[in-house]
Amino acid sequence: MGWISYITFTLVEGSSTPPTPENTFSEKDDTIIVVHNYLEIDYNNSIVSSLQKNSFYSILLNEPERIQHFYFSTNRELVLLERSKPWTSELVKKYFETLSISSTISTQKHLSLSNNWKGEFHGKYLIIYLNEWTPTEKSIVSWKYLDRKSSLSLVYKTADQTYEIEDSYYISSNHAKYITHTGSKALPLINDQEIFQELIPADFHSYTFFEKNYLKTKYPKKSILDEWMNYGLALVSNQNDTCLITDYKPGQDPLAILSELNNVDISTKQKQATLKGHYFPFLHSTKKVYIEIFNNNVLISNSQQSINRLIGAYETGGNLEQSTTLKYKLFSNSPQKVSYRNFDHNQQLTMSRLTHANHSTLQVYTENSSHADTDSKELPKLNPLRLDDNLISLNPIPNSNFLVAITRSNMLYFIGSKQILWSKNLESDPIGNPVFIGNGVFLTTKNGIIGLDRAGNNLGGFPISSNEVTSNLFSYYWNKKDYIAFVSDGQLQGYSTDGKLSYKIGIGGNLQKNAQLVIQGKKGDLIAHICTESTWSSISVKRKKTLKTTSLNEGEWNLVKVNGTVSLLGLVKKQFVRITENGTKAMLIGNVSSILSSQTLGEERIFFLTQQNIIYVINGSGIILGQFNSTITSIDDASIIKLSTNKIIVGIIDGIANNCYIYTINGNELNKENLEGSNKIMFQKQTDGTVLLVSQANGYLIRYPLNY
Repeated sequence: MGWISYITFTLVEGSSTPPTPENTFSEKDDTIIVVHNYLEIDYNNSIVSSLQKNSFYSILLNEPERIQHFYFSTNRELVLLERSKPWTSELVKKYFETLSISSTISTQKHLSLSNNWKGEFHGKYLIIYLNEWTPTEKSIVSWKYLDRKSSLSLVYKTADQTYEIEDSYYISSNHAKYITHTGSKALPLINDQEIFQELIPADFHSYTFFEKNYLKTKYPKKSILDEWMNYGLALVSNQNDTCLITDYKPGQDPLAILSELNNVDISTKQKQATLKGHYFPFLHSTKKVYIEIFNNNVLISNSQQSINRLIGAYETGGNLEQSTTLKYKLFSNSPQKVSYRNFDHNQQLTMSRLTHANHSTLQVYTENSSHADTDSKELPKLNPLRLDDNLISLNPIPNSNFLVAITRSNMLYFIGSKQILWSKNLESDPIGNPVFIGNGVFLTTKNGIIGLDRAGNNLGGFPISSNEVTSNLFSYYWNKKDYIAFVSDGQLQGYSTDGKLSYKIGIGGNLQKNAQLVIQGKKGDLIAHICTESTWSSISVKRKKTLKTTSLNEGEWNLVKVNGTVSLLGLVKKQFVRITENGTKAMLIGNVSSILSSQTLGEERIFFLTQQNIIYVINGSGIILGQFNSTITSIDDASIIKLSTNKIIVGIIDGIANNCYIYTINGNELNKENLEGSNKIMFQKQTDGTVLLVSQANGYLIRYPLNY
């Protein structure tokens, strides 16, 4: 704090009324700042920065003498100084000398300053002011309620022109407490952490809790929430994503209450409702409002995705309750029961209303206690996305951030980097995996072929109807054009991607059931290879005739195309074998327990085999890429990816523990974190090079960014 220039004082006669806080300040003063413990205060803080407008603020606080309390008006040049013992003429003169100010004392204890300032003193109080001061007849506040042990007190004018007192306690550099004296009644104090922590995502942007009576004082407009709310409301925000959470009274059914309103659609089975035109605080009433009952709470938002995100965090352990380190940092230094609480990335503010007082605390987070601090054993993951059933297929779209997922209930989801962009209910069971050509998504179902663009709209010429499709969909490029082919209704059928028929070729009945299809370009002709459980046939599309048929032993066969050549790989009598087009047969691995799964990696087909506790990774040419031991006894699925560093990693799912594990191709376990996962596993490479591990946990699609 700086010093001002030398000022000369002359003490003269003035007012005969002794100054006190009761008569010094009037309705002319918007705010009075009373400094009790001057060393505890950061004077750059916005709360007290207005002090800097006062000419005497700096010089007075630099030389406190035995002054215990400094009263500053923020909009008048007026200061009241309260000393521990009465002021005397000698003390006044000595005090101003320490401020480099000369003074003379009159017998009436009144003073006038050479720069037109005046002053007077009596007892413990000394007043200094510019121009005139007239004692007020009525005190603006009960000054006895000031807590003189606090750091400072604010006496401020409210919107209704009355005054309130707020005592501030600067407990530490990042922790302060405030008590505001009001005429209000006490409110119930609620442990909002206990009620809502299960549904607060650990990565929330801001969180605000309102005890229900306090909510009414701030938002008095009547809402349907009043009918069921028991303790209060929590508002959870993540950027532009906002969701309300309320509890409800025991024995009440919020859906039954909603059913009495107009413009409401209710799904009792799903415990969901949608409505429009009804007021909810913090939401847009003109937009559709989604409501869902979950875990004895009511979730309300203008976005179903917002509700899904909160439930997903709960289901996958990404909530505040499971993030014990973060929870401790947020709640350890704040009151447990409150009337109001607000968190954001920088600070926490709580308020507890007792009779005639609001008790508030402000905690400013340091760098070491930011929300980025999470439990060390947890790997950060993207927002979990709610699915309607277990996954049967995960399919990243190459060179994009999009992913197509299909569930057991025949729901197809088109997923972007942050959310589900759209979903489509398939009319019949899907067969095989989707095929991606340009911006098109093509898929066979038992009753036909669907073709969709990336917005979920039907492509021209699609869907293609069929009585029964019996093979996968195979795509190929021929004569500078893309085509798709499949087996349906006893025919091999080919179409261009605009839905125009290219050919239909009748085939034998033995090629119609559970067929696998591969198209091969050979010497100006298209050769269709069709494999069933017992037969492998090749058909000339140009001549529309069967070229060759080979009988197969009973086994689990897979038709594979590698570098233009076609072969069969399969499990026969616990042997993994390969048969080429010319009939050459080779045993690749013996004593195989099962073909765990297969996947496309670039232009290659990759197979995962188990042999007791050994996992084999083998490509379509029959080359073993790697093998390693695993202690996992029940593996549900596996996936592989080649990183930008050329390192190949493999992911597997423990079907008992429902966890994912990541290995190098040589069997070195990479992840020490807890990666939840079940049913399916897949790696996805994003356009920025980030690799995601994608799986499912508790009905939610989960995605972990990897850093290997």
